[in-house]
Amino acid sequence: MNREIIEKARKNQQKGNTFALVTLIDTAASSPRHVGAQMIVYEDGEIEGTIGGGTLEATIIEQAVEAIKAGESCKVEHTLEPDELGMYCGGWAEFFIDVYQRDFHLVQFGAGHVGEAVGQIAEIIGRSYTVVDDREEYADPARFPSAEQVLCADFDDVLKKINVDENTYLSIVTRGHAADEIVLKQALETPACYIGMIGSATKVKRLCDEIEEEISKNPLDDERFFSPIGLGLGTSSPGDIAVSLWAEVLKLHTGGSGKHMKIGEKQGEVE
Repeated sequence: MNREIIEKARKNQQKGNTFALVTLIDTAASSPRHVGAQMIVYEDGEIEGTIGGGTLEATIIEQAVEAIKAGESCKVEHTLEPDELGMYCGGWAEFFIDVYQRDFHLVQFGAGHVGEAVGQIAEIIGRSYTVVDDREEYADPARFPSAEQVLCADFDDVLKKINVDENTYLSIVTRGHAADEIVLKQALETPACYIGMIGSATKVKRLCDEIEEEISKNPLDDERFFSPIGLGLGTSSPGDIAVSLWAEVLKLHTGGSGKHMKIGEKQGEVE
């Protein structure tokens, strides 16, 4: 049972679902389940698995929902006595409620070679993402098994079909400049915290100048706009571009320096 619960928790985390994984970590005397019993609790109080049922489980579910709302993991303990839970086990149990929330979400526009690599890396690092393309053969869920959503749609007004908030990162890597421009103009009107677009510096400058002439707004003046996309790793294969994109997103999300962490020649000297 625990293997099934862990696998479901892993899939929930990959999809960016919010939930709590409850684990029985310690007991004394009698208790409904043994140490290690696990249960998944969702925001609405629905569960998968069990930590023993009855009044104790109902109480833990309520506490897990409250922990999810607060966004904080916690430990809770209960005495299995009539005066606390109306139980007569006479034991004691301690639980760890581990809260998982989607900290950010990447929307990948373009499901070609780069987009596919972006999805593969997302699966490896356990990050939530959506893929959008206007070609059915590319916007195929079988190519992106860990994606939260795979959307086949025209790029015109496509962002009206996607929930974008301040924790959303937008990656524009479509098959052509025209589609990139269509998506970029929409992206600028969203609250997304990051808007990345593939392209050479020359292409980016020309495209941004065209957009400014059309809407009197230059994307280069928007601090959320990063183009050419990704960190400068010196390589340009689809896989390498995907690595540089995720490196840039994670650097911005965590506030990390992106510098080497090697120790210098002098002991304790950090470069």
